[in-house]
Formats: sequence, structure tokens, C-alpha cells
Amino acid sequence: MARHFPTGIDLHGASLLSALLNPLSADPTGLGAGDEGRVWWNSTTNTLMAWTGTVAIDLLARANHTGTQLANTISNFDTTVWAYTLNQLAAPTADLSINTHKLTNVTDGSSASDAATKGQLDSAVAGLQTGMQMKGAVEVASSSNVVLATPGATIDGVTMSNPMTVLLAGQTVATQNGPYLWTGAAVPLVRATNWDTSAEAVLGSYWVVKQGTQADTFAVLTNDTAITLGTSSPAFVFRGAASVTLTPGNGIDISGTAISAKPVSGGYITNGGSGFDVDVAKITRYKSGIIPTSTTGIVSVSGANITINHGLANSAPLVVIRAYSSPLAPYTQGQEVAFDVVASDANNVTLTLPANPASNNWAYTVMG
Repeated sequence: MARHFPTGIDLHGASLLSALLNPLSADPTGLGAGDEGRVWWNSTTNTLMAWTGTVAIDLLARANHTGTQLANTISNFDTTVWAYTLNQLAAPTADLSINTHKLTNVTDGSSASDAATKGQLDSAVAGLQTGMQMKGAVEVASSSNVVLATPGATIDGVTMSNPMTVLLAGQTVATQNGPYLWTGAAVPLVRATNWDTSAEAVLGSYWVVKQGTQADTFAVLTNDTAITLGTSSPAFVFRGAASVTLTPGNGIDISGTAISAKPVSGGYITNGGSGFDVDVAKITRYKSGIIPTSTTGIVSVSGANITINHGLANSAPLVVIRAYSSPLAPYTQGQEVAFDVVASDANNVTLTLPANPASNNWAYTVMG
């Protein structure tokens, strides 16, 4: 059933999608100057027709337009276009997809904005891999100064036993930082065998810490320039599973290892074991009824102008009007009708009907 619109539809520049022009087996008769701009589809001639005010014309006929030539009417169009190379075409103005295919025979990029080849990426990854040196595990890592000559029987609260590797990361003399081998409380520490030359003190070195304050973390060398043992000052950071204390924030509860959202008493959203839910009774807000023949309740009637005082405090409510049990012709019961609707303020909407309402003509719903 076609919907009727007593007034014009203003799309405000929006697209009209999936539209179907009126198909007619013959051009309509009796059109005059007031019908200028009317369009239809002639299903007999398969033409798109329009009325100019005086005559019906085929909109797609070349005689009725200029400046357009369809590509499929040009015999050498494909041959001519395919002869152009990509560098002769205009530069793309958006992302370019090659539809899951490869770009081949590409030259290595040379500037920051060039694409890189697979060979360049492989080389870069290989360099990254060789620059990341896992130096093994250390029993403990100390961020406080340790006397190298007499390290003592405990370091960072860990009781030492011979032999153990310890990482010193907080020496007063920073050039002493690095991994050492512990062999006795009064025996001088010596540098670990895989980090006792400058060549072995490679950038990107890292260790796993087993015990102490930094237990179960990675100790990572952070220097950016080459290390010369005894001259450079190795610096380290610790990354990993060290204990972190979480504190509740806005809307969040923390109980032990459980993190949950705080329920708000009387709010619109609730939570429980199965997840979040919406309190429909609080979210749904609407007013509905039958438009009376005279002012009654929240509906004010002034001729064909109807004001509904919905009181929803919403300047942009959704208003639906349907024909009711005794609809005005040519409408049928239950049919949605698009009357002019104006939200005059946050609590009132005004409708313009085609005529003064009779009993049971129209039903309304205002949602917001």
C-alpha cells in the first residue's frame, strides 16, 4: 500500500536511495504547465521520461543533453586507456588496494616516504634480532650500591651461594654496573664471562631476574651508544611481572584479583553475573493516545493544529501518527501518516492535520 504525504518531502540534500520511478506503459496525458518536472518510466519504450511543462522528453536521448559520451560507445576506449602508464595518471587521493595481489620487481626505498621491499624488511628484522642479546639469567639484581671487593653474604635480601650471577644496576660508580659472578662474601666480584669484554657488552642485552625485589622481570640495557667496559655507564630498566598494586577508580571495584563495574543504585544500567543490562522501565519514555476533537488532557486542539504537551524534556522527540479506527479518507486504519511536526519546545510538539480532527481519526505516540 502506497503511503500518502499531504505535504512535500524535503530531504535537505540527502540521497534518495533504492527509488523506483512510476512505470507506465504509455506517457500520461493531460499534463500541463503545472506538472513541469514530473518524471516516469515508459515500460513500452524503456525510456526515462520527463515533462518540461509543454512536452514529454526522453532524458537519456542525446538530442536532449550535451557534453556526455559514455565510455562503452567509444570503440577504442579500452585500448587508449590501457596504453597509459600509472605515472601518467593522477595521483591517488585515498588509500589504494591491490586486491590481495603482490607488487613485484620493486626497487629498494631510499627516502623516509618510500615503500620498503621485502629484502629491506628482512635485513632490518635480522639486524633487530642480532641486536637483542639474551644474556641468560641472574640470581638477583641490585639497585643499591654493592662493594665489589666484599659483596657480603646477601644481596637485595637474597642469601648468596657459590656460584651465583648478580646484576648490579645501582652502583655509586656507574661504570661498575653490569653482571658479575659471586663466589664468596669476602671474595671480589668479577664480571660475568659473557659480559667481560666491550665486544660482549652489546646494546640490547637483557637478563631474566630469578629472585629478590625484581624477581620474574627482565633487566634490559638501555644505553643508546656502544659500551666500553670501565668507561661507559651501563643503565638498566626492569620490565615484566613485578608486583603492581591496582586501586579502584571511577565506576570500578577491585576485590582481590576480581575487577568489576560498580552498580549504581536507581541507575539505568545494572550488572550481574551474566553481564550488563538496561532497566527498560527507566529507559522507555513515551506518551501516546488518540487525538480528540477538542482540547482534552495533554492535547490542545485549535482547528487542524494540534499541540501535544508530552512533558518528556526532549527537544527532538520521535513522533509517530497513524490512522485510527475511523480514519480520514483516503487513509486506512493503522497506516502511518507523515504530517508536519514541529517540536515547539522541549515539552511540546505541534502537528498540522489536513482537516479538523473527527472522532477516532488519528492515534499518536511521542517517544523521547
